Amino acid sequence: MAGLLSAALWGAPQQSSTEALRKACDGGDAAGCLNLGMKYATGEGVEKDDVKAVQLFQKSCDKGNAEGCLNAGVGYTNGWGVEKDDAKALQLYEKACDKGNAEGCSDAGVVYMKGQAVKQDPAKALQLFKKGCQGGIAGGCRNAGRIYANGAGVPKDDAKAEEFYQKARELDAK
Repeated sequence: MAGLLSAALWGAPQQSSTEALRKACDGGDAAGCLNLGMKYATGEGVEKDDVKAVQLFQKSCDKGNAEGCLNAGVGYTNGWGVEKDDAKALQLYEKACDKGNAEGCSDAGVVYMKGQAVKQDPAKALQLFKKGCQGGIAGGCRNAGRIYANGAGVPKDDAKAEEFYQKARELDAK
């Protein structure tokens, strides 16, 4: 019996992780779509394909995965496999943020701060940077600090700026 079990475990060809992820994604698993998208984005075990990566990130997002929304947004921001589209990127970042992804909040803040595809809105950017910072994103903390340091849309406040800069340093040290 032990010999049969051993043959069953070691003798049968192992299903590739890529194929397993493809089946999971096709079966409606958002994490499977996300992870398969990462393989295509990096070329890990498959030919690198930014178009397919962004499509899979979007599929993951549509199934409720916040990281899929974030990654699809990055694709649209940078024009990786899709036409650069800041409005679409913002929509995806905000969806990621609404689902609790702090990096999505911080990235949405950048769009509002720069006025990409929307009217520049430092107050909205600050709100999003603070949310990102609270979620552990050092860049969100730094950007919130910059807004206070420069008085961009809010009264200049060096003490608040330093609080956010300090939090960024603490997060960077982790």
